[in-house]
Amino acid sequence: MTMSLKDASTKSLIDELSNRTGIKVVSTGLYGEYDLRKKYDADRETVSAEMILIVDHLEA
Repeated sequence: MTMSLKDASTKSLIDELSNRTGIKVVSTGLYGEYDLRKKYDADRETVSAEMILIVDHLEA
């Protein structure tokens, strides 16, 4: 039986992806204050996040 992605928790998906070939997990920190905002959206209000995923490239 195949599980649907919409039924998986975000944590489960992150845990799975972090163990894939080509994925590098690094700890980062801030050197100063920051504002996290959507770049290409009319709604430019500040966004808060516990984790940020950076995708360097996607394989087909």
